[in-house]
Amino acid sequence: YTPAQLKENIQNQDFRDNLLKYLEDVVKEDLDLFREEANDGTSTTSDISVSIQETGSITDEVVPGCLSTPNPDSGDFHRIFCKDVVRLVETSNIHKHSTTCYKYSKGKSDTSKTCGMRMPRVLVKTSNIDLSTGQITMRRSHPWINNFNEWLISACRSNMDIKFIWSGNDAKALVYYITDYVTKSTLAFHDMFALAQQGIKSIEQQRVTNSIDNAIEKSRKLVLRCYNMIASQQEVSGVQVASYLMNYDDHYTTHTFRNLFLISIENYLQAELSKARLQEKDIDEERLEDMTMPFDEEQEEDTKQTEEQFLLEPTQTKNGARFVMVNTRLDYQHRSKDLLALCLYDFVSHFHKKLLDKSDRHLIKSANGPEDAHPQASSHIVIKHTNPVVPVLVGPQIPRQEREETRERYSRALLT
Repeated sequence: YTPAQLKENIQNQDFRDNLLKYLEDVVKEDLDLFREEANDGTSTTSDISVSIQETGSITDEVVPGCLSTPNPDSGDFHRIFCKDVVRLVETSNIHKHSTTCYKYSKGKSDTSKTCGMRMPRVLVKTSNIDLSTGQITMRRSHPWINNFNEWLISACRSNMDIKFIWSGNDAKALVYYITDYVTKSTLAFHDMFALAQQGIKSIEQQRVTNSIDNAIEKSRKLVLRCYNMIASQQEVSGVQVASYLMNYDDHYTTHTFRNLFLISIENYLQAELSKARLQEKDIDEERLEDMTMPFDEEQEEDTKQTEEQFLLEPTQTKNGARFVMVNTRLDYQHRSKDLLALCLYDFVSHFHKKLLDKSDRHLIKSANGPEDAHPQASSHIVIKHTNPVVPVLVGPQIPRQEREETRERYSRALLT
C-alpha cells in the first residue's frame, strides 16, 4: 500500500482492526505480555510513575546479552523465551538519560529541556488510529521502554528500535536519518583540530632537545604525529574490529562487475567509418582529420583520463613473441564465428579469455577461441563465465539525441 492508500483504507473498521492487530504483534512497547507468560512472579509495570534512574539496575552475574539464544527445541521454550526477552529489555532497552539526550537543548533551563529520544513517553491503554490525521498510537504501559520486537532482540541480543513507516514524512525522515548516520565523521571537525594542535606542541617540545633533523624529516614527523593523535581517538565498532580480524572484505555484492571502456572502441569505430567514407568519396586529409575527432575540447581531458589503454599480456606466437598488446576491442573484434551474434555488452558479460594449459589442449578444436588474426589466438581460449558479470560502462556521457551537432556521436555511441 502507498501512504495515500493506507490513509484511505484506515477509514474501514475491519482494515483498521487488522492493521492494529498486525502492529501489536510486531512492535512491542511494554513487557506485560512477556511477564505473564514467563510467570516469574514479577508484577506488571502499568503503575510506574518514577524515573528509571530511581529504580535499581536489573542485572544478574552474567549480562543477558552474553547468554545464548534459547533453544527452540527445548520443551519449555516459550516460557524460557519470554523470560529471556524480559531480561534483555530490562538490561539494554530501557532508556536512561545522558548528555546526548539534551545536545539540542543547550542553553535552555532544566525545566524546558526535552529528551531527544522523546522519553519518558505517554502511557496508552489501548492502541488506536486517529482517522483525521492517520496518527497511530500503540498500547504502552511503561514510559521508558524503547520499541522492540521480541524475535529481533533475542537474536541480536542488544538494544534496538523498531517503527512502522507508513507515511511520506516518516519515509523522508528515515532516509535522512540513515544518510546522515552513515556519512557523519567519527570525529568532530574541532576535535580533529585540537588533536592536531597537540601533535604540533609535542613536536615543538622535541625540537628543543633535537634540532639536527632537516626540514623534510621534521615535516614527516609532524604529519605522522598528527595522524597518530587523530587515529588513536577514532571510535571503532565491534563489527569493524571483527571484520578486520577475520580478514573479511569491506563490501559485499550479489554480482561481479567489470569495467568496459567505450572511448577507444568508439574512436576505432569512428576511424573505420571515416575510412569507408574516404573510399566512397574523394576526401582530402584535412577533412578526414576533422571527421575523426569524435569529442569536443571540453571532453578531451575526460577522454585522456578514462580512455582504455592497450595491455601487455603474455602469448606464444609462431615468430617467438612472448608478449603482445591487446584490449577488449581486439577481443571482441576477433571473436569466434560462433559468437558473432553477440553484442559487445553480452560478450563482456558472458565470456572472458583464459590462458591455455595442458588440460585445455584436447578441447581446442571445439572451443570458442579467438580468430587467427587475434594476437593471442595460439595461446588463449575464450570461455564462458560460470556466473555472468555486469559490465560497467566507463567513458564520457552519451550526448542527447535531439542536438543536431552531437546526433552523429549519439548514434555511434549506441552502435558501439
